[in-house]
Amino acid sequence: DSIGGRLMPGAGAVVVSVQEAAGKAPDVVAGKPSAWLLELLTHQYDMQPARTAFVGDRLDTDIQMGSRCEAGLTVLTLSGVATWEDVEAAVEAQRVGGDVNGNGRAIPHVAVPSLRTLVGV
Repeated sequence: DSIGGRLMPGAGAVVVSVQEAAGKAPDVVAGKPSAWLLELLTHQYDMQPARTAFVGDRLDTDIQMGSRCEAGLTVLTLSGVATWEDVEAAVEAQRVGGDVNGNGRAIPHVAVPSLRTLVGV
């Protein structure tokens, strides 16, 4: 995650630390882009992916989750972790035949400078 312009470990790093200390993998992974979380959202909360917008600052979690569930809209905010260069690299990887959904390089429908710019999208 990006805090004050510095990249910091995300929740996944904490999970792996606890896993290593416990010597046991978690029974359920609820983070993005897990299938478990998608199942919960669609069944427990009646989320309809085609009518849902996934908004976030990471290609490999937020946008990946939206892509995997075929969300109606994925929006990348460029005020966090991912940069425009990351989006360009994902587009290039897809162009040359990369497995976009398998390698964490999902491509957003829209990229905006920040959350403030979402008004009117």
